[in-house]
Amino acid sequence: MINQVSILGNLATAPRQEVLPSGTVKVSFLLAYNSYYTDRSGQQQEKAEFFWVETFGRSAVNASKFLVQGQQVAVAGQLSGGNIRLENGSYRNCTVIRAEQIEYLSKPQSRTADPETEPAVANVEF
Repeated sequence: MINQVSILGNLATAPRQEVLPSGTVKVSFLLAYNSYYTDRSGQQQEKAEFFWVETFGRSAVNASKFLVQGQQVAVAGQLSGGNIRLENGSYRNCTVIRAEQIEYLSKPQSRTADPETEPAVANVEF
């Protein structure tokens, strides 16, 4: 069975870095992309879709250095089920992409966002 996904989108949150007990660096961020469809009345509609992305090791270190919220990226990896911890301490089930490759498609506008002080994902509706 093949479990491979490729998605092009924009970072909806700043990357968040953590070091696991094993010493491995993990970075996670929310990736947003737009899907389009035609409704029953024939009107073109647009809907934002979100995926939680996690990457590890060298890819994670590079992501934390070079990615900023709003930047366009292409992500390739495997789908996995997972939970994310929200600002209020509760958890939400979501689909996670375990990124094996991240391609930077746009230059960041600025690197003013600090991942340590960014708000949690609680205000994003899935």
